[in-house]
Amino acid sequence: MIDALDIDLVPVVAEQPDPVLFATVSGAHLYGFPSRDSDVDLRGVHLLPAADLVGLREPAGTRSRMWVRDGVEMDLVTHDLRKFARLMLRRNGYVLEQLLSPLVVHTTDAHRELAALAPGVLTSHHAHHYRGFATTQWRLFEKTGELKPLLYTFRVLLTGIHLMRGGEVQAHLPTLLGEVDAPAYLPELIAAKAEQEHGGADVDHARVEADIERLHGVLDEAQAASALPDAPSTTPCTTSSYGSGWRAEARRTRIRKSSTRRWSGSAGRGLVCDALSASSASRVIQDSTSGHGTSPRLTVSSGSRWSLTSIVRRPVRSRSRALMRRRRRCVACFQRGAPWLRTSASSFLRWPSA
Repeated sequence: MIDALDIDLVPVVAEQPDPVLFATVSGAHLYGFPSRDSDVDLRGVHLLPAADLVGLREPAGTRSRMWVRDGVEMDLVTHDLRKFARLMLRRNGYVLEQLLSPLVVHTTDAHRELAALAPGVLTSHHAHHYRGFATTQWRLFEKTGELKPLLYTFRVLLTGIHLMRGGEVQAHLPTLLGEVDAPAYLPELIAAKAEQEHGGADVDHARVEADIERLHGVLDEAQAASALPDAPSTTPCTTSSYGSGWRAEARRTRIRKSSTRRWSGSAGRGLVCDALSASSASRVIQDSTSGHGTSPRLTVSSGSRWSLTSIVRRPVRSRSRALMRRRRRCVACFQRGAPWLRTSASSFLRWPSA
């Protein structure tokens, strides 16, 4: 069986069209029950250039590559930093497990920055992720009778309980056995899984079902008593004044102010908040030119509010002084805003009239 840490990703990383910020091992190797024929799941983040984020077309948020090495299937899946940041903020324990995986095969300063931000996005509502994941895997076990989804069911429930009690993401099942009240037969199931990836589960179904129900109850109790906050606890990012639509997204991010330094020029600092801000700008511009509904309104530094849709889509029937003054003020407002918005927004406002 290939060692998950003995993977030379340098050629793979070099072939990617955009910088890869990190790549870690996930899946059964991370969870502590790989089989002899298990594939190696590599997960990570790549960094799109700012020009791809501010435009009329939404860039692909996920890239994947599969290949075979020494008879073992390798699977590399990376998310754009903006998408990964969104997933971090949506109570998604899966991406946090990837980010905090100790099986690191490629890392950068940005990886360390994201990992440092992870504790600030943990909430008691992450229990919903693990509860739902466990339900899905249990249904798959009932349908197939395979050992793999059964172990996944136990693993995610124990991870959720551990997170609610201690505020730590721990995805390694053998480690969890010594820290959380777990059924005594789990080590035997882990040993059986090592022999065959898709083998059947030789278990007492009624007993296993009762244990799963009990762990669901333990997770509920752990969530109710958890010291984790209801919302991300990091400081909200503040790049400029936000309109109503942007302000809501800024609240959801809860990323510290110090992470707003820059997007391009450094792959190690200030990326998370900028990723989310750039995604907001792209969506506003798309909404403004698509003809669907009313775009979010941008609150400028002077406190006035202008609708980007009304400015971009309204035909200019006259060159009245009032209209020209309004256009000039709006352009000036955007020029005082963030650099990634200035060029695109100003170009829309300066389009020739129909």
